[in-house]
Amino acid sequence: MVGDKFEETNAPKLFNGLSADEQVVLVNWVLTTLKPIKTFSSQRSSYEIKHIFERTPLGFYVLNGAMKGAMLIAGYQIKNEKEINWTFNISERSISRAYQLG
Repeated sequence: MVGDKFEETNAPKLFNGLSADEQVVLVNWVLTTLKPIKTFSSQRSSYEIKHIFERTPLGFYVLNGAMKGAMLIAGYQIKNEKEINWTFNISERSISRAYQLG
C-alpha cells in the first residue's frame, strides 16, 4: 500500500478528475502566473505551488497530483519524476509574484 497512497494524491492523472471548468482555471493560472526558465528551481515544489494556487481568488483545493498534471499540460519539465513533490523549470520571480497576488 504505499504505492496506493501515492496514487491517491500524487499521480498526475488526477488532473483528469477535475471538472472541465476546473481544468481550464488551473492550467490558465499556471500559464498566466508562472514563467518557465531553462534551469530547475529546487526550492519550489508541486506541493507548494498547489497551495499558492489554492489561496488565489479563483483558486480551489487540488491534490498534488492534479497540480503535477496541470504543470505537464502547461509544458513544464520535471527535474526528477521519482520524487513525490516535483520541481519544475519555474522562475523564482514568478513564484514570488504569485505569492503577492494570492
